[in-house]
Amino acid sequence: MKQKTLLILFLILFSWFLLFSSEEEVKPLPISGFEDSGAFKLIVQDSEIGWIEFRLTPEGQYKRKFILSMAGQKAEYNMEISSNAAGEWESMEIILPTESVTVKRLAVKAEYHLEKKGEAYSVDLKDKHILYDNYGPVFEGLMLKAYDMEKKGIQKFSRYLVPSRFEDVELEFKGQEIRRVNDKDWNLNRFDMNLIGIEVQIWGDQQHKILLMNVPVQHAAFVREGFEDLLEVSIEDPLLSKPRFEVAKKTVMIPMRDGVKLSTDLYFPKAEAPKAAEEGCLLYTSPSPRDRTRSRMPSSA
Repeated sequence: MKQKTLLILFLILFSWFLLFSSEEEVKPLPISGFEDSGAFKLIVQDSEIGWIEFRLTPEGQYKRKFILSMAGQKAEYNMEISSNAAGEWESMEIILPTESVTVKRLAVKAEYHLEKKGEAYSVDLKDKHILYDNYGPVFEGLMLKAYDMEKKGIQKFSRYLVPSRFEDVELEFKGQEIRRVNDKDWNLNRFDMNLIGIEVQIWGDQQHKILLMNVPVQHAAFVREGFEDLLEVSIEDPLLSKPRFEVAKKTVMIPMRDGVKLSTDLYFPKAEAPKAAEEGCLLYTSPSPRDRTRSRMPSSA
């Protein structure tokens, strides 16, 4: 009887051991080994409304400051992430205009505390997850780095939308593009990312650093400082001639038979382009009685 009791006790203890040992630590994708620093601009509806300064060290320490400027008001959002020796994030401190949030990674969960409200929550972690900073596109570079370029196609990544939830993100390589920035040609990798149904276009360099993230449906973009030329849309139509000359514009008033003068815009190559004069290039827009100062033409033709 005594042996039977000991056997039962042993089985109970063994089952507890199996239960707790099966709860292995969930590992994030390390953020170390990917050094990056600089600044991004947030452009919405062709207007700059945000400025991001950031630094990600080779050891996986991350700091970011985001300043939002709208309607004469400014708000500052700060984030700091600390990592362990393996480069896996361990804790975060997020300073918002109205709240401070601390996040700590445990074995299988992330606990986050709203300091001012005195509230605590947790979210289940997913293996090999990649952080997502809503006010900075740096961690998209880690996703580009993890993308299998030999396999290509649509690949899924688990993203931790700090601090409260996870989303599966789809990423697809769309090809390489040669883009001219500051009179220099850059060989860029172009990706499409789908996040909660929103399409995001990404351009990165060969070191996987993000240069431009464009969200067409929101008319918004993060562009790295110094790479603003990427915001210009490149339209390639084989039926259209390539622009060769700088354009000059002249508005004239053309009298009609009833005496009314209509405003007409003339576009022609600048005088400093001698070949343009020889070819006699000229473009005009239809006469209109309305104010034509609202119309736009490209700076080259």
